[in-house]
Amino acid sequence: MKKCFAAALVCCLLFCFTPAVLADGQLEEADTAMVYIDGLLTCRGYNSPQGAMIRLEDMCAFFGVEAGSSYDEATGKVSILGRGFSLETSLDSNILHVNERYIHTDERFTVGPNGRCYFPISTVQRLFGMKALVSEGGKRIDLDSSAAALPAGGVSYYSDTFGADNVYWLEHIVNAEAGGQPLEGMVGVANVVLNRVNDHRYPDNVHDVVFDDRVSVQFPPTVEGTIYKEPSEWSIIAARLALEGYNTVQDAIFFIDPVHAVDSSWTAGYRFITKIGAHEFYK
Repeated sequence: MKKCFAAALVCCLLFCFTPAVLADGQLEEADTAMVYIDGLLTCRGYNSPQGAMIRLEDMCAFFGVEAGSSYDEATGKVSILGRGFSLETSLDSNILHVNERYIHTDERFTVGPNGRCYFPISTVQRLFGMKALVSEGGKRIDLDSSAAALPAGGVSYYSDTFGADNVYWLEHIVNAEAGGQPLEGMVGVANVVLNRVNDHRYPDNVHDVVFDDRVSVQFPPTVEGTIYKEPSEWSIIAARLALEGYNTVQDAIFFIDPVHAVDSSWTAGYRFITKIGAHEFYK
């Protein structure tokens, strides 16, 4: 009887102190962040070195959307697809292509130890409109869904939201003025145009801002004819990033290429903001 008890005790101790074998795709407990939506435990996130993160597939599931994902380790690209939701991005990009929209993010996704892709809380807030509270140490994420929804989008999203003419001329002036510049510089040109649209001293639409010649020609491509060239893919993306709120030049309303400008002395009367690529931006 004692031998049987001793054997049972040894088996019990071995079971208790043998590390558990993780199921495929499961995180270690130390890496797990418990995700609560409206106080209800909904899924598990990733308590990464960069902060607490969540799988977007789990967020889609909250809205009743079954989304699948694929990650290409060689290219760092991830795509997530479900009914009413599509997203593409990569490890080296701060741009999310979501439901035919282009959104800039400060933080990028990461791949967890389980090989799955997790996105920062800031991305979840931006895409789904959820308020978030992360506990100290990142072990618990509380989301408030009172104003939550799947992200709007579609092929006509920009024209429907901002007006087809505004989108058309913004894409064309970005291409004409900054087609060979870094993406941030392209966005900066779009920012200048939109800053003018929102400034009472200028017309209230993109076309009239771009073709404004009340004092002098504001944008030379309008008289040179290059504004009518078909915009490049990156010019289109830059214009749409600006429409989404991405801003690289603050409240600048002027820009100049000092190397090729006929006269740059007028900049002395304005506040320098930044230089991106060949362009200097002023307020």
